[in-house]
Amino acid sequence: MSEKLTLQTQLDNIRIKLMQELDGLKCTKCNFNQFPALTIAYKGGRKGRKALNITQYTNYLKNLENAKNDLEVLCSNCLQTRVRTTRSHEQGSEYSLYGKKYDLKQRQKIMEILDQHNCVKCGHDNFLALQIGHTKEGLSQRLKQLFKSKRMELNYYIKNPDTVKQDLQVLCANCVKITKACLALENMT
Repeated sequence: MSEKLTLQTQLDNIRIKLMQELDGLKCTKCNFNQFPALTIAYKGGRKGRKALNITQYTNYLKNLENAKNDLEVLCSNCLQTRVRTTRSHEQGSEYSLYGKKYDLKQRQKIMEILDQHNCVKCGHDNFLALQIGHTKEGLSQRLKQLFKSKRMELNYYIKNPDTVKQDLQVLCANCVKITKACLALENMT
């Protein structure tokens, strides 16, 4: 456990240094400044790129000019909004567009059942950044094993609206990240 904590601390320290060299510890789009929800992303959302690893962070720290040309600091809400708007325009097959519309309708239906159209923690209201989250820790993992897909799980909840109000809530991407970071810290101590 302590080795994992040390690696995470190392990664966080390098991320903080690189963020400070870029534009500071804040989102370049909205100025949100809570570290757990901040990420370093490729400008323009270059397709096919995974999250940066510790080696890439270190290399960018050694070559700050490339870092400033290639990277930006975004909060999870701004990144989620960018991903959801660019993906829907770029992937044009009928099947993928149908799937995206279906997923949107499912999220909207759950939000209607809950009568929540904002993040329950901070009030953020951009639909593209909002997510359906579980109210109880560990419930997500158990349901993942039971239903095998998020669509099947949300279908279950749509058909059983009483359980929706007990098990689900609407959170923005930033609050999801911050909550996960807090839970991870609690579990490590």
